[in-house]
Amino acid sequence: MTQSQTDTTAASQAGNDGQSDRTAVSFDHVSKRFGGRTVVDSVSFTVEQGSTAVIIGPSGSGKSTVLRMINQLETPTSGTVRVLGKDLADPATDIRALRSSIGMVFQHYSLFPQLNVVDNVAFPLRHAQGLDKAAARKAALEALEQVGIAKLANHYPDQISGGERQRAAIARALTTKPKIMLFDEVTSALDPEHVKSVLELIAGLKDQGITLVVVTHEMRFARQAADTVLYMDGGHLLETGSSDEIFNHPRSERLQAFLSAVE
Repeated sequence: MTQSQTDTTAASQAGNDGQSDRTAVSFDHVSKRFGGRTVVDSVSFTVEQGSTAVIIGPSGSGKSTVLRMINQLETPTSGTVRVLGKDLADPATDIRALRSSIGMVFQHYSLFPQLNVVDNVAFPLRHAQGLDKAAARKAALEALEQVGIAKLANHYPDQISGGERQRAAIARALTTKPKIMLFDEVTSALDPEHVKSVLELIAGLKDQGITLVVVTHEMRFARQAADTVLYMDGGHLLETGSSDEIFNHPRSERLQAFLSAVE
């Protein structure tokens, strides 16, 4: 299926506004420019609720910028981004409330070294959402249990492994009970022995009904976990399809060359 066919099919299924009741994220001809440089160029796609979308492509292709526009860490120069049915550019959209439905985990853990694990996870609940200490700690411990490191609650970041620090970062994002989770190269700073367990944790979140949008260079994860794979190159979304379509039947020479280089 070509990009234009993908857009046409999505629009015909969704109705007049290009959205279906099951759409979690929608990009409609979205571009992003920094000065005179276009980093995302007229990108259109949809992600259905409860599904896993994996964005692949070479470094500098615009993948992370796409991810950051989903929760308005970056704003589009043109085009429309909708999240959970809300147009992010609409003044009536409560961005702060919408962000509470979106968790994001970055390449670097961004844990406070002076706080133990449970206090790191509880930090946004206390300082952004205003929960009292006891309620925030309870929610943080539940999230740590969810990611399998509750026993490390009283350890400090420098006392645990990179994989465990990344699990703590995931737990922190889960405390708000998000409907959508965004992951930006979360395994790139990890030792190889920790990559598999973190990716398995991410894949398992789908079983909880969470929509996942993942930027990664881990092609095995993309093959096994993705419902939809998006291939970006030079700011363009060149191919979109199922894991089988992208990895076993790539159409463009650029995607074929990329897969040959990374697999």
